[in-house]
Amino acid sequence: MLVTGIRNFICVTLAGAGLAMTAPAVAAPKQCAIGGWSTATSADGLPVRGGPSTDALIVGRLPPFVPYEGGLHFGRGPEFEILEADNGWFRIANVGVPKIEDGDVVETVPLDVAGWISGEAIFFVIQSTKGFAEPDNRSPVVFTADDWYGPRDWLRVADCSGEWVEIAYGKPEQEKRAWFRGVCPIQETTCDGVGGDN
Repeated sequence: MLVTGIRNFICVTLAGAGLAMTAPAVAAPKQCAIGGWSTATSADGLPVRGGPSTDALIVGRLPPFVPYEGGLHFGRGPEFEILEADNGWFRIANVGVPKIEDGDVVETVPLDVAGWISGEAIFFVIQSTKGFAEPDNRSPVVFTADDWYGPRDWLRVADCSGEWVEIAYGKPEQEKRAWFRGVCPIQETTCDGVGGDN
């Protein structure tokens, strides 16, 4: 009986230790303090989900981006604040939809929707000519440009942390990444007082 009791104690102890060692760590979403707008042009609108996953429930939709002459990133799309980032997904709130008349925005209409969208549909202006390896201007510079707006071969917003944003750019099969600050969420013009790294 004593041997059996000791054996059972050892098995339970080892099993508990194994569970503690193999339990996956869940990273908390990163807090962000930036804004942007959607460039999704689907007539059905961009799904806004209740969590950072394509499996999460759709809680609303953003109306489609309306492109102007000049390309995809020239036009008007729903604007929003970006509050959190989680593995390529971004939690948005305070959505406003520009009302356009004769090519001009006459007002921004609030839209009662909040949730998560993919970074592939997010755009903004980057008032900076330098991108860094980390969200720290003391880290190595990995991207430089002659003017603002960020990489011309922009693929998607990959991550954000505070005022910093990580952009994935280049060819999809040879993706590069860099961290920037100086995000301007205004579609019509530049942002006064928003400083990047130049």
